[in-house]
Amino acid sequence: MSHARLAVVVVTTSLGACSPDLPAPPAGPGESADLTLSPEPPADLREIPAVVRFLLSGAGVSELDPSQVHLARGSLTRDNLEDLAAGLPSEALSDRLVPVTVTGSQEQMLVIPHVPLEQGQRYSLAVGAEATFELRVSGEPLDLLRRVFPMGEGPSRAVLCGAADLPDVRERVALQPGGASGTMLTGTPLGRARACARFEPDGELGPETLHLPPMFAGRALDPAPLLVAPLSAPLDAACAPGELRLGPGCARIEDDRATVRGPEAPTLWVVAAAGAEIVRMTREGGSFVVTGLAPSSPARLEAESLSVDGLWRADAIDVFTAPPRPRPVLNEVYADALGPEPEQEWVELLNDGTAPLELAGLVLQDAGGESVVPEGAGTLAPGALALLVSAGFDASGSYDLPPAPGTRIVTLEELGGNGLSNQGEMLRLLSAGGELLSTFPGAPKPRPGISVARTRPSAEGDEPEAFVLAEPPTPGAPFSEPTDDQL
Repeated sequence: MSHARLAVVVVTTSLGACSPDLPAPPAGPGESADLTLSPEPPADLREIPAVVRFLLSGAGVSELDPSQVHLARGSLTRDNLEDLAAGLPSEALSDRLVPVTVTGSQEQMLVIPHVPLEQGQRYSLAVGAEATFELRVSGEPLDLLRRVFPMGEGPSRAVLCGAADLPDVRERVALQPGGASGTMLTGTPLGRARACARFEPDGELGPETLHLPPMFAGRALDPAPLLVAPLSAPLDAACAPGELRLGPGCARIEDDRATVRGPEAPTLWVVAAAGAEIVRMTREGGSFVVTGLAPSSPARLEAESLSVDGLWRADAIDVFTAPPRPRPVLNEVYADALGPEPEQEWVELLNDGTAPLELAGLVLQDAGGESVVPEGAGTLAPGALALLVSAGFDASGSYDLPPAPGTRIVTLEELGGNGLSNQGEMLRLLSAGGELLSTFPGAPKPRPGISVARTRPSAEGDEPEAFVLAEPPTPGAPFSEPTDDQL
């Protein structure tokens, strides 16, 4: 670890080098200095972790105004420092600033970024109009536990989750600023969700903005501040006919899945069924799907939920699933083709059910009209994919990526009313009798040569990031969203 010492009259302009017309900063122990910068977790300033906070100490701290401390991507010139000190940064400079919390006393000051820093990038910590520390972020992959609850104002109880299970750890921690104390633990109160960590405060905390420590169990914690705003207990969702009470929400049992609908207030769910667990958050009566059940069989759903009043709740129901059924899903849409349009556009259809899907008579509808799958189209087996295309579609790959080998091609007179909109539009799939079977939203907006894909078959439009741009498109093949280390 290295501590950086810097006289407040010095400005550095690049990592490891100084501008030729400025004096060099003090280089070794014993040099007179007004400020010392120490990263937490401890690190060399040229290899700081992506989730980090900084401690400023020294005689110069007593003269600092917290509003004069800024963190920016890249280097800062003297003009930049003067503009920041005057509160008049340019638009370009403002775009480079990282939101931070700055707090402390006359002896030391804590600087806490609100977001992970970009790996391998350079940053500058500006102190007043005449000083800056230059930093570089390590290029090591970020092992981050992301906040899943709360996502806005809510209780001080927080849950953060990653991709891999955590060791069974219990740590006493203090929040900043103010030092409110509590405990970080692995999993839920009943020991589920082992890839998650939760914070349990020692007592009720009033409305304030607080920060968790940067690390837990060897993993970086999402540095976004906790916006603590104690709220009253929300009302349970009102269950409709055919739904069963599950905690504060309702569950509809189908053949191989259950659809869980939450109350109007934001709620975190951890649901265990068929030997698997899922973690989801619902907002304003939103829903999610629990898959993996066996059709025509007994099943048990166990749920833990955390609501905006900060209380955990546990519930379980025993159910009997429905017989097998088909389930058509609009899975991926290629609306902005590189080749001729609308001929090279396509809509990918997935049978996400447990019985064969009869294709003839299905109706694809958009803002311009509708088109019907013709007689003789046959059936689509469970788990199989098909491409809905218009006449003239060229599957050779001359213009656009060709469908995966063996892909089922179903030709319609036209897609929707008159091809698909390059601006994005709502698509609906109806049964021959007019029943709504699946929808596909108009966002995100497609781009030339790039499709829009559903992140998983059960994802719904009200879920965050349920639909994403797929680059490259995957016509006739399952879409797999890239992980953080693949981006």
